[in-house]
Amino acid sequence: MHKISHTLPLLATSALFAFFTSSMALATDGTWRTSASNADWSDVTKWIDGDIADGVGAIATFDRTLYTGGRTATLDSNRTLGQIQAINTNASGLRNVIIGVSNNSVLTLDNGPSDAIINSSGNGALFINPATSLLSNLKVTNSATTYLTLGSTFSGSAGLKTITLDSSVNRINLSGSISDGLGQVEVIVDTGSLGAPANFFADHTFTGGLTINSGAAVTNASASTLGAGNVNVLGGKLTIGNTDSMIEDAILSFVLSAAIDLNYSGEMTISGLVSGSDSIASGTYSASDLNTYFGGSTFTGTGFISVIPEPGQYAIMAGALLGAVAFLRRRHGRADK
Repeated sequence: MHKISHTLPLLATSALFAFFTSSMALATDGTWRTSASNADWSDVTKWIDGDIADGVGAIATFDRTLYTGGRTATLDSNRTLGQIQAINTNASGLRNVIIGVSNNSVLTLDNGPSDAIINSSGNGALFINPATSLLSNLKVTNSATTYLTLGSTFSGSAGLKTITLDSSVNRINLSGSISDGLGQVEVIVDTGSLGAPANFFADHTFTGGLTINSGAAVTNASASTLGAGNVNVLGGKLTIGNTDSMIEDAILSFVLSAAIDLNYSGEMTISGLVSGSDSIASGTYSASDLNTYFGGSTFTGTGFISVIPEPGQYAIMAGALLGAVAFLRRRHGRADK
């Protein structure tokens, strides 16, 4: 019996490794041809050696040195990729890469046990326009001369999936809504540069939370949001461009070394505002009020934040208070005896 119990995990691990290995072995890496014009993804004549990029762990490469101007590869059927690489080596002139979509095709990002990757470098923008499903965590980097745009919906699969906007020198536009899908999605901004902001240009509904480690996150004046979870600013800068950027039951937490710009008119309502062990009571506060309370100069801008704890938070606070009162009564009773 003991041998079976020890062997089963090994068998399960071996089977899982074999599954990933066999799945990735079926993947085909592909590079868009030098003379290829705009075309469908399924057109074998537009890929070097006829190798169409597809499969778990597959790498789709768009080398800007192989053509002039921009190129559009239209995803005309469902495909799976592990990486999208838009690259070049000293190519002159703007050479955009556009992954378009037809037939409501879905792009699945699955890099096996590793993070899926979207990377843009060189001279030109990268647009990802198909609806995208995440079976792996995703890492996005942009060292190109201009922006990288995730232009359609991104959603998760079962469990928690993390989208990390990693080391970059230019902006990343989140123009399509990011949602939980069948699981939950968390977004991390860690671009390392205020010059490489993550622009939240859509109504995002992911609930896993937003964490800013470095770089910048921005909502604009229209209906763009930071998701439907808590926001944690551990570094860099958060620019809030409208009063609906956060949902009302979200908590905004921050470190004093971060920067938060209330770049809107009116009041944004949230359920909590926390820095370390300090939290502020219910009320409506300007940037100056918040700096006075917490210390430092974290907050700027003309907007106001209204803190109104949700009923659930009141219940937790009330429960803690009642527990403390009961404890004191028990101690008092013992002392009387």
